[in-house]
This record gives sequence, C-alpha cells and structure tokens, in this order.
Amino acid sequence: MGLGIIQSIVIARVLTVSEYGLVGIVTAIGGVFGIYQHLGLASGSTREISAAKEDSEVFKIFVTSVVIRYFVTIPLAAGLFLAAVYLAVDKYGHPELILPIQIFAVVLLVQGIQSMLNSVISGMQRFKTLFVYQAAISALSVLLYVPLVYFFKVNGFFYALLAFNVSASIILGIVALYPLRRSIKFPSFSDFKRLFRDLLSISLGIYFVKIFYTMWQKSGPILLGVDVTPEIVGIFSFAMLFSSKIMAVSDAVTDVNLPLLSKKFVTNFE
Repeated sequence: MGLGIIQSIVIARVLTVSEYGLVGIVTAIGGVFGIYQHLGLASGSTREISAAKEDSEVFKIFVTSVVIRYFVTIPLAAGLFLAAVYLAVDKYGHPELILPIQIFAVVLLVQGIQSMLNSVISGMQRFKTLFVYQAAISALSVLLYVPLVYFFKVNGFFYALLAFNVSASIILGIVALYPLRRSIKFPSFSDFKRLFRDLLSISLGIYFVKIFYTMWQKSGPILLGVDVTPEIVGIFSFAMLFSSKIMAVSDAVTDVNLPLLSKKFVTNFE
C-alpha cells in the first residue's frame, strides 16, 4: 500500500495537472468498459473453488470462469479499441487520447484472466502466497511506472499499465496454476453447464452491484472531462485516487474471509 501511494504521488508530480487529468479521463473510460467484463465471476469462482474437494475440480472451475469472462471481454475490448477515435476527438476534443484509449483496450484483454487466477490462490486459501505476490508486484509496478511516465508522460503511463498487466498475468499464472500441474483436467460439456449455472447463480447479483458502484465512482472524470478543463479533472482524479486508498484494509480482509466463510458454508454451516 505504501509503495502504491508513493507511486501515485510521484506520477502526479512528474505529470502536469492537465496531463494527470487526461490520464484520469482515459482510466475512467476504461474502468466503465472494464466493469462489464466482471460478471461477478471473481467472487463466484472463489466460492466454488473454496468448496471444491479435488484439485482437478479447481482447474475445471478456473477454465469455465475464463471462458465465460472472455466471451464478454473480447467484444468489449474490441469495441473500446474501435471507439478510441470517436471518444478522443469527437467526445473530449483531445486527439492525443487515441493511443492511450487503444492501449487500455488491449489491457482489458490482459486483465481478464487476473481475477480468475487470484480466485484460484485465495480459494485454495494460499493467503501467504497471495499477499507476498501482492507486495512483490507493487514493487514491480513502481519500477515500471516511474521511469516510463518520466520519459513518455501520458503515453508512458499507459505503456507502464500494459507492461505491468502483462507481467502480473504471467507471474500470477505461474503462481496460481503450478500447484495444479498434476491435476489438469478440462471440463466436459456437462461440467461446463453445471459450473456455468453454479458460478452465475451467485455472481450476477454481485455483478449488478459492481456496475452501479463503478459507474458512480468513474462518473466524475467522465462527465467533468466533457465540460471542464483537464486541469480540473486532474485535481478531482487525484483526490479520488487518494481517498480510494482507505479501502485497502477492507479489501485485504475480504481476500481472506470470502474463501474461509465459503468453505465453512459447505462443510460446517453451523
């Protein structure tokens, strides 16, 4: 968390307020597009993995979740990529946002698998591994963002975002799936139908809440960017970023209590 705050402050000092506002607009647009790929699958797969009795079942849940996720993610990413010119030029009047928006579209493709891999680790209750990974990856984030933003400004932020997410997905994939290497068994069609139903039975409710929450959270930079200067958006975006850091403790608690309580729900309801 400390590294994340330091990184945020350094980026805010390296960029001008106007440049920081442009970053805020793109990340808000990308966040709104990205939330539609959520489907509540992270929570649903964590719940199902926590209750799984065999590693082969864990892998089946993971594969099913990824297939469902990318069924939505690929059209969303393609739509954002193709809409980049319209959003940057016609909507916001900043042609320099075309490349950042297109990069964010590619990032959506890479990010799609990360929450599923996180679910494998937390669902199997490998909390030490999860938190060590989170600490280590935050150090990598600083090493990527600070130099790239320093040398390439706004575009550098999104170069770093892409490089970070590619690196994080690869590392997380190794960490999450290596213990399952001897239990790789792909779901049959009947497995897929069963897991599809089980995953979405709980996740759709979470999905709609996530949409409302994210639309509210991202509406500030999106709406301000249309009517006011990037400087004002920059000030607003930094305030929102800094205030969001207070959610860190509750997020960390959720990483632990969701899989623990899910397992107890199945094995020891009382």
